[in-house]
Amino acid sequence: MVLRMTVILMALFVPVSVASAAGPPQEQWNRTFGGREADYGYCVQETSDGGFIVAGATASFGEGSTDAWLIKTDSSGVKEWDKTFGGLAGDLAYSVQETSDGGYVVGGVTGYYEAGGADVWLIKTDSSGGKLWEAIFGGPGQDYGRHVQETSDGGYIIAGEVRDADLGLADVWLIKTDSDGNRLWDKTFGGTGDDYGRCVRQTLDGGYVVAGSTASCGNGEVDMWVIKTATDGEEEWSKPLGGARGDGAAAVQCTPDGGYVVVGYHRAEGSTWPDVWLVKLDLAGNEVWSGTFGREWAEYGCSVQATSDGGYVVAGHTVSYGAGNSDVWLVKLAFGKGSRVGLWVGVGFGVLLAVFGVALLLGSRVLRAGEQ
Repeated sequence: MVLRMTVILMALFVPVSVASAAGPPQEQWNRTFGGREADYGYCVQETSDGGFIVAGATASFGEGSTDAWLIKTDSSGVKEWDKTFGGLAGDLAYSVQETSDGGYVVGGVTGYYEAGGADVWLIKTDSSGGKLWEAIFGGPGQDYGRHVQETSDGGYIIAGEVRDADLGLADVWLIKTDSDGNRLWDKTFGGTGDDYGRCVRQTLDGGYVVAGSTASCGNGEVDMWVIKTATDGEEEWSKPLGGARGDGAAAVQCTPDGGYVVVGYHRAEGSTWPDVWLVKLDLAGNEVWSGTFGREWAEYGCSVQATSDGGYVVAGHTVSYGAGNSDVWLVKLAFGKGSRVGLWVGVGFGVLLAVFGVALLLGSRVLRAGEQ
Protein backbone atom coordinates (compact mmCIF):
# COMPACT_ATOMS: atom_id res chain seq x y z
CA MET A 1 0.00 0.00 0.00
CA VAL A 2 1.42 3.38 -1.02
CA LEU A 3 0.97 6.27 1.41
CA ARG A 4 1.70 9.95 0.85
CA MET A 5 1.32 13.14 2.80
CA THR A 6 -0.47 16.19 1.45
CA VAL A 7 -0.98 19.73 2.74
CA ILE A 8 -4.54 20.42 3.90
CA LEU A 9 -5.96 23.93 4.32
CA MET A 10 -9.32 24.24 6.04
CA ALA A 11 -11.57 27.21 6.83
CA LEU A 12 -14.09 26.98 9.66
CA PHE A 13 -16.71 29.36 11.00
CA VAL A 14 -16.28 29.88 14.76
CA PRO A 15 -19.11 31.67 16.61
CA VAL A 16 -17.62 34.55 18.63
CA SER A 17 -19.89 33.77 21.58
CA VAL A 18 -19.69 30.26 22.96
CA ALA A 19 -22.92 30.83 24.86
CA SER A 20 -24.83 31.41 21.64
CA ALA A 21 -23.18 28.59 19.71
CA ALA A 22 -25.60 25.84 18.72
CA GLY A 23 -22.76 23.40 18.17
CA PRO A 24 -19.21 23.00 16.97
CA PRO A 25 -17.78 25.24 14.22
CA GLN A 26 -18.85 24.37 10.71
CA GLU A 27 -16.41 23.73 7.89
CA GLN A 28 -16.64 26.31 5.09
CA TRP A 29 -14.15 24.69 2.72
CA ASN A 30 -10.90 22.75 2.62
CA ARG A 31 -8.15 22.48 0.03
CA THR A 32 -5.27 20.06 -0.40
CA PHE A 33 -1.96 20.71 -2.13
CA GLY A 34 0.67 18.13 -2.96
CA GLY A 35 2.03 15.47 -5.28
CA ARG A 36 3.15 11.89 -5.03
CA GLU A 37 5.64 12.43 -2.19
CA ALA A 38 5.44 13.92 1.30
CA ASP A 39 4.32 17.56 1.50
CA TYR A 40 3.75 19.60 4.67
CA GLY A 41 2.15 22.89 5.68
CA TYR A 42 3.60 24.60 8.75
CA CYS A 43 2.27 28.17 8.78
CA VAL A 44 -0.63 30.13 7.31
CA GLN A 45 -1.45 33.83 7.37
CA GLU A 46 -4.26 35.92 5.90
CA THR A 47 -3.04 38.38 3.26
CA SER A 48 -4.13 41.96 2.63
CA ASP A 49 -6.16 40.94 -0.44
CA GLY A 50 -8.28 38.54 1.64
CA GLY A 51 -6.41 35.44 0.49
CA PHE A 52 -3.91 33.27 2.34
CA ILE A 53 -0.21 32.51 2.24
CA VAL A 54 1.07 29.07 3.31
CA ALA A 55 4.64 28.05 4.14
CA GLY A 56 5.83 24.49 4.31
CA ALA A 57 7.91 21.87 2.57
CA THR A 58 7.55 19.62 -0.46
CA ALA A 59 9.23 16.45 -1.61
CA SER A 60 6.95 16.29 -4.67
CA PHE A 61 8.24 19.42 -6.41
CA GLY A 62 11.42 21.46 -6.57
CA GLU A 63 15.11 20.73 -6.89
CA GLY A 64 16.09 18.66 -3.88
CA SER A 65 14.98 15.92 -1.53
CA THR A 66 12.78 18.45 0.26
CA ASP A 67 12.32 22.10 -0.71
CA ALA A 68 10.75 25.04 1.07
CA TRP A 69 7.28 25.65 -0.37
CA LEU A 70 5.25 28.87 -0.53
CA ILE A 71 1.60 28.69 -1.67
CA LYS A 72 -0.66 31.71 -2.30
CA THR A 73 -4.43 31.23 -2.47
CA ASP A 74 -7.45 33.43 -2.90
CA SER A 75 -10.09 33.88 -0.19
CA SER A 76 -11.64 30.52 -1.09
CA GLY A 77 -8.37 28.62 -0.84
CA VAL A 78 -7.92 28.27 -4.61
CA LYS A 79 -4.23 28.32 -5.49
CA GLU A 80 -3.06 31.45 -7.31
CA TRP A 81 0.64 30.56 -7.40
CA ASP A 82 3.29 28.55 -5.59
CA LYS A 83 7.07 28.74 -5.38
CA THR A 84 9.73 26.32 -4.23
CA PHE A 85 13.08 27.33 -2.78
CA GLY A 86 16.08 25.13 -2.15
CA GLY A 87 18.93 23.07 -3.49
CA LEU A 88 19.86 19.41 -3.44
CA ALA A 89 19.93 19.20 0.37
CA GLY A 90 16.86 19.37 2.59
CA ASP A 91 15.14 22.76 2.98
CA LEU A 92 12.04 23.73 4.97
CA ALA A 93 9.92 26.85 5.48
CA TYR A 94 8.48 27.01 9.00
CA SER A 95 7.12 30.55 9.03
CA VAL A 96 5.79 33.22 6.65
CA GLN A 97 4.45 36.75 7.04
CA GLU A 98 3.20 39.33 4.55
CA THR A 99 5.47 42.37 4.78
CA SER A 100 4.64 46.06 4.69
CA ASP A 101 5.74 46.32 1.03
CA GLY A 102 3.22 43.66 -0.04
CA GLY A 103 5.80 40.89 -0.36
CA TYR A 104 6.59 38.05 2.04
CA VAL A 105 9.31 37.07 4.48
CA VAL A 106 9.96 33.37 5.02
CA GLY A 107 11.87 31.75 7.86
CA GLY A 108 13.14 28.21 7.96
CA VAL A 109 16.13 25.96 7.58
CA THR A 110 18.41 25.07 4.69
CA GLY A 111 20.76 22.14 4.20
CA TYR A 112 19.54 19.88 6.98
CA TYR A 113 20.67 16.79 5.04
CA GLU A 114 24.17 18.17 4.49
CA ALA A 115 27.13 16.89 6.51
CA GLY A 116 28.02 20.47 7.55
CA GLY A 117 24.73 20.92 9.36
CA ALA A 118 21.54 22.89 8.88
CA ASP A 119 21.43 26.71 8.92
CA VAL A 120 18.80 29.32 9.69
CA TRP A 121 17.32 30.57 6.41
CA LEU A 122 15.65 33.94 5.77
CA ILE A 123 14.02 34.60 2.37
CA LYS A 124 12.42 37.84 1.15
CA THR A 125 10.07 37.69 -1.83
CA ASP A 126 7.99 40.11 -3.85
CA SER A 127 4.19 39.95 -3.97
CA SER A 128 4.32 37.15 -6.56
CA GLY A 129 6.71 34.97 -4.57
CA GLY A 130 9.79 35.88 -6.60
CA LYS A 131 12.90 35.74 -4.44
CA LEU A 132 14.47 39.16 -3.85
CA TRP A 133 17.21 38.04 -1.48
CA GLU A 134 18.12 35.39 1.04
CA ALA A 135 20.27 35.34 4.17
CA ILE A 136 21.79 32.32 5.89
CA PHE A 137 22.94 32.21 9.52
CA GLY A 138 24.67 29.35 11.28
CA GLY A 139 27.78 27.41 12.09
CA PRO A 140 28.91 23.79 11.86
CA GLY A 141 26.04 22.49 14.01
CA GLN A 142 22.32 22.05 13.35
CA ASP A 143 20.74 25.53 13.45
CA TYR A 144 17.03 26.13 12.85
CA GLY A 145 14.89 29.22 12.20
CA ARG A 146 11.42 28.47 13.58
CA HIS A 147 9.61 31.80 13.41
CA VAL A 148 10.09 35.20 11.75
CA GLN A 149 8.29 38.51 12.17
CA GLU A 150 8.71 41.89 10.52
CA THR A 151 9.65 44.52 13.10
CA SER A 152 8.52 48.13 13.46
CA ASP A 153 11.79 49.43 11.94
CA GLY A 154 11.25 47.45 8.71
CA GLY A 155 13.73 44.73 9.66
CA TYR A 156 13.11 41.18 10.86
CA ILE A 157 13.39 39.15 14.05
CA ILE A 158 13.99 35.38 13.92
CA ALA A 159 13.65 32.84 16.73
CA GLY A 160 15.04 29.34 16.64
CA GLU A 161 17.96 27.39 18.01
CA VAL A 162 21.70 27.10 17.50
CA ARG A 163 23.44 23.82 18.32
CA ASP A 164 27.04 23.53 19.45
CA ALA A 165 28.80 21.15 17.05
CA ASP A 166 31.16 19.84 19.75
CA LEU A 167 28.90 19.59 22.81
CA GLY A 168 25.75 18.84 20.84
CA LEU A 169 23.61 21.16 23.00
CA ALA A 170 21.04 23.58 21.62
CA ASP A 171 20.45 27.17 22.80
CA VAL A 172 17.59 29.53 21.98
CA TRP A 173 18.79 31.83 19.19
CA LEU A 174 17.35 35.29 18.53
CA ILE A 175 18.55 37.09 15.38
CA LYS A 176 17.75 40.69 14.42
CA THR A 177 18.30 41.88 10.84
CA ASP A 178 17.78 45.07 8.88
CA SER A 179 15.35 45.33 5.95
CA ASP A 180 17.91 43.68 3.61
CA GLY A 181 18.56 40.68 5.85
CA ASN A 182 21.89 41.91 7.20
CA ARG A 183 22.43 40.76 10.78
CA LEU A 184 22.37 43.62 13.29
CA TRP A 185 22.75 41.48 16.39
CA ASP A 186 22.04 38.02 17.72
CA LYS A 187 21.61 36.63 21.22
CA THR A 188 21.65 33.12 22.64
CA PHE A 189 19.85 31.92 25.76
CA GLY A 190 20.52 28.60 27.40
CA GLY A 191 22.55 26.50 29.78
CA THR A 192 23.70 22.95 30.27
CA GLY A 193 20.71 21.31 28.57
CA ASP A 194 18.88 21.63 25.26
CA ASP A 195 16.91 24.86 24.91
CA TYR A 196 14.66 25.69 21.94
CA GLY A 197 13.01 28.85 20.59
CA ARG A 198 9.69 28.31 18.85
CA CYS A 199 8.01 31.71 18.51
CA VAL A 200 8.88 35.42 18.82
CA ARG A 201 6.72 38.55 18.95
CA GLN A 202 7.67 42.20 19.11
CA THR A 203 6.18 43.70 22.26
CA LEU A 204 4.46 47.03 22.86
CA ASP A 205 7.66 48.53 24.30
CA GLY A 206 9.67 47.63 21.18
CA GLY A 207 11.34 44.62 22.79
CA TYR A 208 10.65 40.95 22.13
CA VAL A 209 9.05 37.97 23.83
CA VAL A 210 10.24 34.46 22.93
CA ALA A 211 8.52 31.18 23.78
CA GLY A 212 10.03 27.72 23.66
CA SER A 213 11.36 25.07 26.02
CA THR A 214 14.31 24.58 28.34
CA ALA A 215 16.14 21.63 29.83
CA SER A 216 18.64 23.94 31.53
CA CYS A 217 16.46 25.57 34.17
CA GLY A 218 13.09 25.04 35.78
CA ASN A 219 11.35 22.28 37.71
CA GLY A 220 11.34 19.27 35.41
CA GLU A 221 13.06 17.38 32.65
CA VAL A 222 11.90 20.01 30.14
CA ASP A 223 9.92 23.15 30.95
CA MET A 224 7.99 25.75 28.99
CA TRP A 225 10.22 28.83 28.71
CA VAL A 226 9.25 32.46 28.11
CA ILE A 227 11.97 35.10 27.66
CA LYS A 228 11.42 38.88 27.53
CA THR A 229 14.14 41.05 25.99
CA ALA A 230 14.79 44.74 25.41
CA THR A 231 15.00 46.24 21.92
CA ASP A 232 18.66 45.20 21.67
CA GLY A 233 17.95 41.60 22.63
CA GLU A 234 19.30 41.86 26.17
CA GLU A 235 17.31 39.68 28.56
CA GLU A 236 14.94 41.52 30.90
CA TRP A 237 13.43 38.43 32.49
CA SER A 238 12.83 34.75 31.78
CA LYS A 239 10.28 32.38 33.24
CA PRO A 240 10.46 28.56 33.18
CA LEU A 241 6.99 27.10 33.68
CA GLY A 242 6.10 23.51 34.37
CA GLY A 243 6.19 20.57 36.71
CA ALA A 244 8.40 17.54 37.18
CA ARG A 245 7.57 16.08 33.76
CA GLY A 246 7.98 17.45 30.24
CA ASP A 247 6.44 20.80 29.25
CA GLY A 248 6.99 23.14 26.31
CA ALA A 249 5.67 26.17 24.42
CA ALA A 250 4.81 26.35 20.72
CA ALA A 251 3.46 29.91 20.40
CA VAL A 252 3.06 33.20 22.25
CA GLN A 253 0.87 36.23 21.63
CA CYS A 254 0.82 39.68 23.20
CA THR A 255 -2.52 40.45 24.87
CA PRO A 256 -4.36 43.82 25.01
CA ASP A 257 -3.60 44.21 28.73
CA GLY A 258 0.13 44.25 28.01
CA GLY A 259 0.68 40.66 29.10
CA TYR A 260 1.13 37.46 27.15
CA VAL A 261 -0.70 34.21 26.42
CA VAL A 262 1.36 31.09 25.73
CA VAL A 263 0.22 27.74 24.36
CA GLY A 264 2.02 24.42 24.32
CA TYR A 265 1.83 21.17 26.24
CA HIS A 266 1.98 20.00 29.87
CA ARG A 267 2.59 16.50 31.20
CA ALA A 268 1.11 16.15 34.68
CA GLU A 269 2.74 14.14 37.44
CA GLY A 270 1.85 10.47 37.01
CA SER A 271 0.59 10.98 33.45
CA THR A 272 2.18 9.32 30.44
CA TRP A 273 0.77 11.70 27.83
CA PRO A 274 0.69 15.51 27.60
CA ASP A 275 -2.32 17.85 27.44
CA VAL A 276 -2.74 21.19 25.68
CA TRP A 277 -1.56 23.89 28.07
CA LEU A 278 -2.63 27.55 27.93
CA VAL A 279 -0.89 30.02 30.25
CA LYS A 280 -1.65 33.72 30.78
CA LEU A 281 1.21 35.92 32.02
CA ASP A 282 1.20 39.54 33.12
CA LEU A 283 3.59 42.23 31.90
CA ALA A 284 6.35 41.03 34.25
CA GLY A 285 5.95 37.37 33.31
CA ASN A 286 4.03 36.34 36.43
CA GLU A 287 1.45 33.61 35.89
CA VAL A 288 -2.13 34.94 36.03
CA TRP A 289 -3.88 31.68 35.24
CA SER A 290 -3.36 28.46 33.32
CA GLY A 291 -5.49 25.60 32.05
CA THR A 292 -4.97 22.18 30.51
CA PHE A 293 -7.23 20.48 27.98
CA GLY A 294 -7.15 16.83 27.04
CA ARG A 295 -8.11 13.33 27.91
CA GLU A 296 -6.29 10.00 28.24
CA TRP A 297 -3.97 10.28 25.22
CA ALA A 298 -1.62 12.93 23.80
CA GLU A 299 -2.78 16.48 22.99
CA TYR A 300 -0.56 19.37 21.89
CA GLY A 301 -1.28 23.09 21.47
CA CYS A 302 0.36 24.65 18.41
CA SER A 303 -1.18 28.12 18.05
CA VAL A 304 -3.34 30.59 19.97
CA GLN A 305 -5.26 33.75 19.12
CA ALA A 306 -7.32 36.11 21.25
CA THR A 307 -10.93 36.46 20.06
CA SER A 308 -13.22 39.49 19.98
CA ASP A 309 -15.32 38.19 22.90
CA GLY A 310 -12.32 38.25 25.26
CA GLY A 311 -11.65 34.54 25.02
CA TYR A 312 -9.13 32.50 23.07
CA VAL A 313 -9.11 29.96 20.28
CA VAL A 314 -6.41 27.28 20.24
CA ALA A 315 -5.34 24.96 17.44
CA GLY A 316 -3.31 21.82 17.92
CA HIS A 317 -3.64 18.09 17.54
CA THR A 318 -5.29 15.33 19.53
CA VAL A 319 -5.09 11.56 19.82
CA SER A 320 -7.90 11.26 22.40
CA TYR A 321 -10.64 12.77 20.23
CA GLY A 322 -11.51 12.49 16.56
CA ALA A 323 -11.39 9.72 14.03
CA GLY A 324 -7.76 8.90 13.45
CA ASN A 325 -4.31 8.39 14.86
CA SER A 326 -3.79 12.14 15.30
CA ASP A 327 -6.39 14.76 14.44
CA VAL A 328 -6.34 18.53 14.10
CA TRP A 329 -8.03 20.02 17.18
CA LEU A 330 -9.66 23.45 17.44
CA VAL A 331 -10.77 24.60 20.91
CA LYS A 332 -12.67 27.83 21.67
CA LEU A 333 -12.39 29.13 25.23
CA ALA A 334 -14.62 31.75 26.87
CA PHE A 335 -14.61 33.18 30.37
CA GLY A 336 -17.58 33.09 32.72
CA LYS A 337 -19.58 30.69 30.58
CA GLY A 338 -18.19 27.42 31.91
CA SER A 339 -17.96 25.87 28.49
CA ARG A 340 -15.73 25.32 25.52
CA VAL A 341 -16.32 24.31 21.94
CA GLY A 342 -14.10 21.61 20.49
CA LEU A 343 -13.71 20.42 16.91
CA TRP A 344 -11.43 17.72 15.56
CA VAL A 345 -10.82 17.32 11.86
CA GLY A 346 -8.21 15.82 9.54
CA VAL A 347 -4.95 14.22 10.48
CA GLY A 348 -1.81 16.06 11.51
CA PHE A 349 -1.21 19.31 13.38
CA GLY A 350 -2.87 22.69 13.27
CA VAL A 351 -1.83 26.27 12.81
CA LEU A 352 -4.47 28.89 13.36
CA LEU A 353 -5.70 32.23 12.10
CA ALA A 354 -8.72 33.70 13.92
CA VAL A 355 -10.14 36.83 12.34
CA PHE A 356 -13.76 38.03 12.60
CA GLY A 357 -14.93 34.62 13.77
CA VAL A 358 -13.21 32.65 11.00
CA ALA A 359 -10.57 30.09 11.89
CA LEU A 360 -8.12 28.71 9.38
CA LEU A 361 -6.44 25.38 10.06
CA LEU A 362 -3.34 24.03 8.40
CA GLY A 363 -1.85 20.58 8.70
CA SER A 364 -1.10 17.39 6.89
CA ARG A 365 -3.12 14.36 5.95
CA VAL A 366 -2.13 10.81 5.06
CA LEU A 367 -3.66 9.63 1.77
CA ARG A 368 -3.68 6.06 0.52
CA ALA A 369 -2.84 5.33 -3.09
CA GLY A 370 -5.71 6.41 -5.34
CA GLU A 371 -7.48 8.50 -2.69
CA GLN A 372 -8.34 12.07 -3.69
